[in-house]
Amino acid sequence: MRAKTHLTGTARRDARRGSALITVLIVVLVLTVVAIGIAFFTSTEDKISGNARMSRVGFYAAEAGLRQGESLVTNFATGVGGSASLLLTGTGADIYSPPGGGRPAYILKLDGVTYRNVVLEQKLGDDAMRPMYSLFIRNNQEDPGGDNADTDGRVNIIAVGQMVLVDPSTNALIVDKNGNPTIGITKVLEEQIDTNPEGASAATQKGANTGGTSAGAK
Repeated sequence: MRAKTHLTGTARRDARRGSALITVLIVVLVLTVVAIGIAFFTSTEDKISGNARMSRVGFYAAEAGLRQGESLVTNFATGVGGSASLLLTGTGADIYSPPGGGRPAYILKLDGVTYRNVVLEQKLGDDAMRPMYSLFIRNNQEDPGGDNADTDGRVNIIAVGQMVLVDPSTNALIVDKNGNPTIGITKVLEEQIDTNPEGASAATQKGANTGGTSAGAK
């Protein structure tokens, strides 16, 4: 026959204290896990918000560059009989291979100005961020003139928009050891435009080609 164990008053108090300690430890553990989870999700949300903001800056830069490129190339082509062949040239670093392949694109150069890393002054809600764009031009794939001869009065404008970092106190670009801007994100937009005088009268070139960023018809 098994003997019954009787706890003394001291033993019972020790048992209750042990149970209370275990309960406290469990509560602390649960609260710690909850706190870590909140911190993680807050950090993730901040990163997502920051990425979305940088993406908007990059897209704005590309869109602004595209509008500028339309005007520059259209005005140039109008003055030389509707062809942009003189702009379809470049070597080395002046050649850009757009995402998706196709014909090479050349950095846009007009009147002694090279449209590479053009930084806009708009702060867009963050003193340390600036939109920057580079402009390229390439012949459309259907032109029988090849890479360097605009024979059908149509070319593609490519705007590479980027979010770059600046020193808010001086507005100077923050560069790496090689002198390159610190780039947060890149957006690329491409649009086909008419370069003939008739097409130039369409002004904004909206809808010049359904394969570009525009839609509709002139």
